[in-house]
Amino acid sequence: MITRDRIESYEFSSDTAANPGKEIESILTKALQPDPFPEIKSISLFYIAGVEAAPKEQVIYEPEFLYVVDLGTAYYAGIRLPYKVAGLGDPSFPDFSSFELRSVTGLTDRELVFPAIAGELLIGVVSGTPEKDVIDKVSAIARSVTRVSTDLYKATVKPFDEPVATKAIEAISFVRYAELNWVFRIIDFKPGWRATAVL
Repeated sequence: MITRDRIESYEFSSDTAANPGKEIESILTKALQPDPFPEIKSISLFYIAGVEAAPKEQVIYEPEFLYVVDLGTAYYAGIRLPYKVAGLGDPSFPDFSSFELRSVTGLTDRELVFPAIAGELLIGVVSGTPEKDVIDKVSAIARSVTRVSTDLYKATVKPFDEPVATKAIEAISFVRYAELNWVFRIIDFKPGWRATAVL
């Protein structure tokens, strides 16, 4: 027989669900290496969903969860988790096995819904700049540099502190711009994307 106390103690929620801090710290420690891990100041959780109103409100794209962590860095650290639907919910939440890192520039709905890929910069250079020159110069600042197209490169830098690298890279004479690699979403529906605070 199932009683109330047995239901309340049933292991629907793992230790990770009740206290995700240890898993979050492990993920962010690896992402920031070789730099030391700063102190976690706060952890928030948001539910991100694309909602269409007609004929009645419904979620029309796969929703997701976004942990937002204040590390005292230029941007918040974001950990995106997919919403794995099984029946009427996600019994595996929070499953950190398929996380994606995000740099979250602020806590408005727009900034939460449209974060950037953590530690990635897109760099435009003056046409005709030799690839070797770009890689050599930018590599002195970035962790890695790869060519995307003729005058476009992608650089990996320290996540959540991208403005520091951006400023240094834009000071290189042949660089036209260095900017965050933003997450893009379809926006041709209403009311649109929502970020709902869970925690």
